[in-house]
Amino acid sequence: MACSAALPVAGITARRDLDLLNVAAGDTLLIHGAAGAVGTVAVQLAVARGATVIGTASSANHDYLRSLGAIPVTYGDGLVDRVRSLAPQGIDAVYDIAGQGALPDSITLRGGTADRILTIADAAGPSLGIPLSTTFLPDAARILTEQAEQIVDGTLRITIATALPLADAAKAMQHTKPVTSKEKSSCTVSRPERTGLLHSTAGDGGRAFGTCKATRPARPKAPPPITDWPRLPALTMQRSAFRRTPAHSLVGHSSDAPLDPRRPRPSLASIPASRRRIP
Repeated sequence: MACSAALPVAGITARRDLDLLNVAAGDTLLIHGAAGAVGTVAVQLAVARGATVIGTASSANHDYLRSLGAIPVTYGDGLVDRVRSLAPQGIDAVYDIAGQGALPDSITLRGGTADRILTIADAAGPSLGIPLSTTFLPDAARILTEQAEQIVDGTLRITIATALPLADAAKAMQHTKPVTSKEKSSCTVSRPERTGLLHSTAGDGGRAFGTCKATRPARPKAPPPITDWPRLPALTMQRSAFRRTPAHSLVGHSSDAPLDPRRPRPSLASIPASRRRIP
């Protein structure tokens, strides 16, 4: 279940950008930073569409890319020649996840055009005519459901480095890898009583904080109503008397004494002149 925290950002980003690049069967796709979290998902989704995937990564991750179905290539100087030797027919699309300055080489490999090149990590892209992909998919929930099912049946793979309790979130940050890392760290939340699912976030490079399984405590009961109001009946009666009794009949009554509308109303003549307060 740790994959549920690591999947959303990587899964949605990879699916969105492959759609923007129109990757289809028969295409040759070059992915920069293919061994990262987004790259891991992008390679698998592109291979499932029938595309040939060439992925840049350090030599330590070449076997990992092969296990995903990609052709690994080392990044850095001489990249254009190495890619051309692997794909003499040319590159149909380029997906830059690493953001390590490979866009000029990408344009060269595309025959001098920025068409079908996309980056999520290089701010210099727009100045080269390459879009910086940031759009969120409106049908993300449906896509995540499909990808979760693929994880369950084993056709989609997410690599989790560590799974720690939420109390060790600081340690999870210490385990954070660079953006090219394929591994993620997951924090699990556990509380007594009711079970639920909390929102999870995951970024590339090993960042995955959220929950796979969480429990929430039952809501506290509402406090009992306040009944200790000693003057409430008197105040209520007094207000009722004022609403029901003409103003002239209240002359001589103390404002602090509760008035009972059932009692006989005093006449003006029965009130001593010294106590009369007629405006």
